[in-house]
Amino acid sequence: MSNGTIIRSVTDAIAVVSQIIESAENEVAWLVPRPSLFYALQFGIIEQSKMLIQHGVRMRGIVDFSYPYIDAVRKLLDTGQEVYHVYNYQGMFMVIADAKSISSMSIITESFSIDSPILALWSDDPTYAEYLMSTFERVWEHSVPAAQRIEELLNEGPPDIYEIDGVVGSSRHRSETLHKFQKRIQIRGFDYAPFNLRYALRDVSK
Repeated sequence: MSNGTIIRSVTDAIAVVSQIIESAENEVAWLVPRPSLFYALQFGIIEQSKMLIQHGVRMRGIVDFSYPYIDAVRKLLDTGQEVYHVYNYQGMFMVIADAKSISSMSIITESFSIDSPILALWSDDPTYAEYLMSTFERVWEHSVPAAQRIEELLNEGPPDIYEIDGVVGSSRHRSETLHKFQKRIQIRGFDYAPFNLRYALRDVSK
Protein backbone atom coordinates (compact mmCIF):
# COMPACT_ATOMS: atom_id res chain seq x y z
CA MET A 1 0.00 0.00 0.00
CA SER A 2 3.07 2.27 0.12
CA ASN A 3 2.34 3.63 -3.36
CA GLY A 4 -1.36 4.07 -2.67
CA THR A 5 -4.49 2.04 -3.27
CA ILE A 6 -7.41 3.14 -5.43
CA ILE A 7 -10.87 2.60 -3.93
CA ARG A 8 -14.05 2.88 -5.99
CA SER A 9 -16.96 2.02 -3.67
CA VAL A 10 -18.38 3.71 -0.58
CA THR A 11 -18.53 0.42 1.35
CA ASP A 12 -14.82 -0.19 0.76
CA ALA A 13 -14.08 3.43 1.71
CA ILE A 14 -15.94 3.00 5.01
CA ALA A 15 -13.83 -0.08 5.78
CA VAL A 16 -10.65 1.87 5.01
CA VAL A 17 -11.73 4.80 7.21
CA SER A 18 -12.19 2.32 10.06
CA GLN A 19 -8.66 0.96 9.48
CA ILE A 20 -7.16 4.44 9.34
CA ILE A 21 -8.80 5.43 12.62
CA GLU A 22 -7.76 2.18 14.28
CA SER A 23 -4.14 2.74 13.19
CA ALA A 24 -3.85 6.15 14.88
CA GLU A 25 -1.58 6.61 17.86
CA ASN A 26 -1.65 10.39 18.28
CA GLU A 27 -4.25 12.19 16.15
CA VAL A 28 -6.97 11.72 13.56
CA ALA A 29 -8.20 14.62 11.44
CA TRP A 30 -11.19 14.45 9.12
CA LEU A 31 -12.91 16.83 6.72
CA VAL A 32 -16.12 15.45 5.22
CA PRO A 33 -19.30 16.39 3.35
CA ARG A 34 -22.37 16.27 5.56
CA PRO A 35 -24.07 13.08 4.21
CA SER A 36 -21.08 10.99 5.31
CA LEU A 37 -21.91 11.71 8.97
CA PHE A 38 -24.72 9.19 8.62
CA TYR A 39 -22.29 6.40 7.81
CA ALA A 40 -20.10 7.27 10.77
CA LEU A 41 -23.13 6.67 12.98
CA GLN A 42 -24.38 3.60 11.19
CA PHE A 43 -21.16 1.63 10.80
CA GLY A 44 -19.66 1.94 14.27
CA ILE A 45 -17.03 4.57 13.54
CA ILE A 46 -18.21 6.77 16.41
CA GLU A 47 -17.83 3.92 18.92
CA GLN A 48 -14.38 3.20 17.53
CA SER A 49 -13.43 6.86 17.83
CA LYS A 50 -14.61 7.03 21.43
CA MET A 51 -12.31 4.16 22.41
CA LEU A 52 -9.31 5.84 20.80
CA ILE A 53 -10.03 9.15 22.53
CA GLN A 54 -10.17 7.32 25.85
CA HIS A 55 -6.64 6.10 25.08
CA GLY A 56 -5.36 9.61 24.45
CA VAL A 57 -5.78 10.00 20.68
CA ARG A 58 -6.87 13.49 19.65
CA MET A 59 -9.67 13.61 17.07
CA ARG A 60 -10.56 16.76 15.12
CA GLY A 61 -13.21 17.02 12.46
CA ILE A 62 -14.74 19.59 10.13
CA VAL A 63 -18.13 19.36 8.41
CA ASP A 64 -20.65 21.75 6.88
CA PHE A 65 -23.79 20.67 8.74
CA SER A 66 -27.39 21.85 8.81
CA TYR A 67 -30.36 21.51 11.18
CA PRO A 68 -31.19 17.82 10.55
CA TYR A 69 -27.62 16.88 11.50
CA ILE A 70 -27.64 18.45 14.96
CA ASP A 71 -28.15 15.13 16.78
CA ALA A 72 -25.39 13.46 14.76
CA VAL A 73 -22.91 16.23 15.53
CA ARG A 74 -23.85 16.14 19.21
CA LYS A 75 -23.01 12.44 19.24
CA LEU A 76 -19.57 13.23 17.85
CA LEU A 77 -19.05 15.92 20.48
CA ASP A 78 -20.14 13.51 23.21
CA THR A 79 -17.25 11.18 22.30
CA GLY A 80 -14.77 13.96 23.02
CA GLN A 81 -14.04 14.88 19.42
CA GLU A 82 -13.30 18.48 18.51
CA VAL A 83 -15.83 19.23 15.79
CA TYR A 84 -15.96 22.44 13.76
CA HIS A 85 -18.34 23.75 11.11
CA VAL A 86 -17.30 25.33 7.82
CA TYR A 87 -19.88 27.07 5.67
CA ASN A 88 -20.67 25.77 2.17
CA TYR A 89 -17.99 23.11 2.02
CA GLN A 90 -17.98 21.39 -1.40
CA GLY A 91 -14.56 19.76 -1.33
CA MET A 92 -13.24 16.24 -0.98
CA PHE A 93 -13.66 13.77 1.86
CA MET A 94 -10.40 13.24 3.73
CA VAL A 95 -9.21 11.31 6.77
CA ILE A 96 -5.64 11.55 8.07
CA ALA A 97 -4.07 9.61 10.92
CA ASP A 98 -0.80 10.71 12.53
CA ALA A 99 -0.16 13.10 9.64
CA LYS A 100 3.49 12.38 8.93
CA SER A 101 3.72 8.65 9.41
CA ILE A 102 0.64 6.49 9.12
CA SER A 103 -2.23 6.58 6.67
CA SER A 104 -4.55 8.93 4.85
CA MET A 105 -7.39 8.82 2.35
CA SER A 106 -9.11 11.35 0.11
CA ILE A 107 -12.33 10.80 -1.83
CA ILE A 108 -13.64 12.67 -4.85
CA THR A 109 -17.36 12.24 -5.59
CA GLU A 110 -20.29 14.36 -6.73
CA SER A 111 -22.54 12.89 -4.03
CA PHE A 112 -22.04 10.67 -1.02
CA SER A 113 -24.56 7.88 -0.66
CA ILE A 114 -24.04 4.15 -0.25
CA ASP A 115 -24.15 3.55 -4.02
CA SER A 116 -22.33 6.69 -5.18
CA PRO A 117 -19.46 6.17 -7.64
CA ILE A 118 -16.27 7.45 -6.02
CA LEU A 119 -12.56 7.73 -6.68
CA ALA A 120 -10.51 7.45 -3.49
CA LEU A 121 -6.80 7.20 -2.78
CA TRP A 122 -5.60 5.42 0.35
CA SER A 123 -1.90 5.98 1.01
CA ASP A 124 0.78 5.84 3.68
CA ASP A 125 2.96 8.33 1.82
CA PRO A 126 3.92 10.97 4.43
CA THR A 127 4.23 13.68 1.75
CA TYR A 128 0.66 13.07 0.64
CA ALA A 129 -0.53 13.01 4.26
CA GLU A 130 1.22 16.31 4.96
CA TYR A 131 -0.47 17.86 1.92
CA LEU A 132 -3.91 16.76 3.12
CA MET A 133 -3.11 17.90 6.66
CA SER A 134 -2.08 21.36 5.49
CA THR A 135 -5.40 21.63 3.64
CA PHE A 136 -7.23 20.55 6.78
CA GLU A 137 -5.43 23.16 8.91
CA ARG A 138 -6.28 25.96 6.48
CA VAL A 139 -9.98 25.04 6.58
CA TRP A 140 -9.82 24.65 10.38
CA GLU A 141 -8.63 28.24 10.70
CA HIS A 142 -11.76 29.46 8.89
CA SER A 143 -14.23 27.22 10.72
CA VAL A 144 -16.35 27.78 13.82
CA PRO A 145 -16.97 25.46 16.79
CA ALA A 146 -19.84 23.05 16.22
CA ALA A 147 -21.54 24.22 19.43
CA GLN A 148 -21.71 27.73 17.98
CA ARG A 149 -23.26 26.43 14.75
CA ILE A 150 -25.79 24.34 16.69
CA GLU A 151 -26.91 27.38 18.66
CA GLU A 152 -27.29 29.32 15.41
CA LEU A 153 -29.41 26.55 13.83
CA LEU A 154 -31.62 26.17 16.90
CA ASN A 155 -32.32 29.88 16.83
CA GLU A 156 -33.31 29.63 13.15
CA GLY A 157 -35.56 26.60 13.68
CA PRO A 158 -36.03 23.50 11.48
CA PRO A 159 -36.40 23.73 7.69
CA ASP A 160 -39.72 22.97 6.02
CA ILE A 161 -38.08 20.89 3.29
CA TYR A 162 -35.48 18.18 3.70
CA GLU A 163 -34.09 15.20 1.83
CA ILE A 164 -33.25 11.67 2.97
CA ASP A 165 -30.88 9.96 0.56
CA GLY A 166 -32.69 11.42 -2.44
CA VAL A 167 -36.20 11.13 -0.99
CA VAL A 168 -37.55 14.67 -0.64
CA GLY A 169 -40.16 15.36 2.01
CA SER A 170 -41.69 17.97 4.26
CA SER A 171 -41.24 18.40 7.99
CA ARG A 172 -45.04 18.34 8.15
CA HIS A 173 -45.05 14.79 6.72
CA ARG A 174 -41.90 13.48 8.37
CA SER A 175 -43.15 9.96 9.21
CA GLU A 176 -44.31 9.36 5.63
CA THR A 177 -40.91 10.38 4.27
CA LEU A 178 -39.08 8.22 6.80
CA HIS A 179 -41.21 5.27 5.69
CA LYS A 180 -40.25 5.86 2.04
CA PHE A 181 -36.59 6.06 3.02
CA GLN A 182 -36.73 2.85 5.04
CA LYS A 183 -38.37 1.03 2.12
CA ARG A 184 -35.65 2.30 -0.23
CA ILE A 185 -32.88 1.10 2.08
CA GLN A 186 -34.48 -2.34 2.49
CA ILE A 187 -34.53 -2.72 -1.30
CA ARG A 188 -30.77 -2.14 -1.29
CA GLY A 189 -30.30 -4.90 1.29
CA PHE A 190 -29.40 -2.79 4.33
CA ASP A 191 -31.08 -2.97 7.71
CA TYR A 192 -31.38 0.49 9.27
CA ALA A 193 -33.11 0.90 12.60
CA PRO A 194 -35.81 3.64 12.51
CA PHE A 195 -34.02 5.43 15.35
CA ASN A 196 -31.06 6.04 13.05
CA LEU A 197 -32.99 7.25 10.03
CA ARG A 198 -33.04 10.85 11.11
CA TYR A 199 -29.25 10.98 10.87
CA ALA A 200 -29.52 10.68 7.08
CA LEU A 201 -31.50 13.89 6.77
CA ARG A 202 -30.09 16.55 4.51
CA ASP A 203 -32.09 19.77 4.21
CA VAL A 204 -32.42 21.28 0.77
CA SER A 205 -34.16 24.46 1.80
CA LYS A 206 -31.00 26.62 1.71
